[in-house]
Amino acid sequence: MGKQAEQYVRHPGRDFTRPRTLTFETVLSLLLTMSENSIGKVLIGRFQNSEKTPSASAFVQQRQKLLPAALEALFHRFTALLRPEKTFRGYRLLAVDGSSLKSAAYPEDPASYRPGTPRQHGWNLWHMNALFDLENGIYTDLIVQKEHEKNECKALCQMADRSRISGKVILLADRNYESCNNLAHLKRRGWNYLIRVRDKGRAIAYGTLLPDQPEFDIPLQLTLGRLTPRQLEAKGIAVPASY
Repeated sequence: MGKQAEQYVRHPGRDFTRPRTLTFETVLSLLLTMSENSIGKVLIGRFQNSEKTPSASAFVQQRQKLLPAALEALFHRFTALLRPEKTFRGYRLLAVDGSSLKSAAYPEDPASYRPGTPRQHGWNLWHMNALFDLENGIYTDLIVQKEHEKNECKALCQMADRSRISGKVILLADRNYESCNNLAHLKRRGWNYLIRVRDKGRAIAYGTLLPDQPEFDIPLQLTLGRLTPRQLEAKGIAVPASY
């Protein structure tokens, strides 16, 4: 990536062009290997407390030159080199879920900022959507959204559509992913799926009576449309039984 650094910086032709201790490759490496220590301690450990150890402010200035696409490209280029071999009865098991990530307060970004309470400082919140290979223990894709713009179903559709995984797949998901749009994207992708259905209302099953058995198979036919049943009736169109 360092050979095409201009693709991942805010000012191509200017950023990371001068000879510095904190090169493009060094900054990416530090971001990957940083521990929970302060930036200053991490730099001292990396450069062995030498006279050329850069300051924390210098690292922050270099880091600001990177586009978010830099780390995203690094993630995808790394995972593209992996050769996962473990399967479950010939199927790759992929699990999708979301998790919130908290960062320091930055009120200038209202899409992720939460003001807190009078006795509590505000913070910024991000929602990470991850696709994980259970048998091989690797992440295959990841999308980060701002707290007030998060949409787990949209993220799943994007990850399924752009996935390069071939072969037989079973996707596992929780109740937040119960959506006809999700099922349509997964069907088009050719993936099998196992998604928990909400007990209340059974939105996908549309009130279908389920037998009181540990395991069962029920063929279910749904008719999806953009008009409401009342709009169909106004046009003189019969409303299907499972609409």
